[in-house]
Amino acid sequence: AGLPAAVLLLAALLPTARGRTAVLAATTATVAAVVVAALGVVEPYRAAVAVLTTLLALVLTRFSLRHLDGDPARARYDRLLLLTAGAAVLAVTTQDLVVLLGAWVLTGAALTPLVGHHGGAAGPASARAVAALRRSRAAGDIALLIAVGLLVASAGTTSLPAVVAWAETSGSPVLTVAGAALLVTAAARAGLLPFARWVPLSVVAPAPVSGLLHAGVVNAPVVLLLQLHPVWAGGVLP
Repeated sequence: AGLPAAVLLLAALLPTARGRTAVLAATTATVAAVVVAALGVVEPYRAAVAVLTTLLALVLTRFSLRHLDGDPARARYDRLLLLTAGAAVLAVTTQDLVVLLGAWVLTGAALTPLVGHHGGAAGPASARAVAALRRSRAAGDIALLIAVGLLVASAGTTSLPAVVAWAETSGSPVLTVAGAALLVTAAARAGLLPFARWVPLSVVAPAPVSGLLHAGVVNAPVVLLLQLHPVWAGGVLP
């Protein structure tokens, strides 16, 4: 399941990652995701998420071909787009909590300058959007760091399935703190209250980035919460 993410992340590091190179990378990642799904080497839901996420990256890189045609910062934009997409694929498909944490943080870090890509043209509006996103991202990332740290220390493993199995039977009070932290992370990334301000401000982002936000990034917390359901359901819900 890591192959599609690896393709996108490697392409993001190439100095020529621009225009049709980005489309080629996204196409290759989509094909890799489909092959992984067809071979049945990973769980169906992880395979489906990988296919859908890489397909979204393909659509957005193709959309960007014309939408940002002639943009002098196009190479930087394409590298950031591939980096965001690759990190997002890795975050929703990995089975290691530490890798998930790193990919989650990287997704937000790469996404932020994409939102502010039209900084010179959008002026103060772009600056406000970036500042609001950074604040929400910081709160969510710190909350996820707390949750992962507590879960790994308590369960004694970084394996997501093993942590879930531990959470289902432990009844530890750690689950209350970790579960609450996960909900904060989800709210911050999805733009829910009290972190809703950055979402309407992000209208200044290029149209393909808005597509990435609303069709992909803000939905990622659903996958996170589903994967770690026993943690927050048992620790936070009555």
